[in-house]
Amino acid sequence: MTKDNLNMTTDLQALSPASASRLLSAGRIDRRRDGDEDYQTPPWVCDYMASLVPSNSRLILEPTPGKGNLVAALKRKGFTVVAPEEFWDIPEDCRVDCVVMNPPFDKGIEYRILDRVMTFSENLIALMPWNTIINADRRTERLTKWGLRSVTRLPRKAFPRIRTQCCILEMAHGFIGATELKFVAPPNNQRLADDRDNNESIRISLKEIT
Repeated sequence: MTKDNLNMTTDLQALSPASASRLLSAGRIDRRRDGDEDYQTPPWVCDYMASLVPSNSRLILEPTPGKGNLVAALKRKGFTVVAPEEFWDIPEDCRVDCVVMNPPFDKGIEYRILDRVMTFSENLIALMPWNTIINADRRTERLTKWGLRSVTRLPRKAFPRIRTQCCILEMAHGFIGATELKFVAPPNNQRLADDRDNNESIRISLKEIT
């Protein structure tokens, strides 16, 4: 199954009334956990991640919103965004059109979060450690089987004073084909263009970079 024939649905009706109320209320309140500014997603990265969301998406889950940089970028593009205060309170039967996130990196919790949100949507845009795809063959195989459309390598200086090399995974459940490797750089005082084709990339098989 490819991205073109995915059945994308806004399936809040499938939730129990209590679960739907809790999730939507959290999104409307839009509470954000304070965190070290160094770990907040830079605005230009947020704009780039928002540009990867499938155009026919309506309801977006940002499960770990921090100070809300990603939420703001998604809302600027006209998406309805749910940003719960507490990730582990999200109901198991949550269903949204796309998940967009930059989870905390701490003793592997980012991988637990990634595993869980893969059950919430057919589409996922996730900022993750570069090690996600190079340090564990089993994990890489599982991600590619699920549907890994592209991997974008971020510049090491994307996050001030943070040493971890990061990347952005663009995932579509059921995608079959070569995973695209992309390289992006901060624009010169400008937001990234919405057209992803303006970002230089090369198409390769993921096995060539692992």
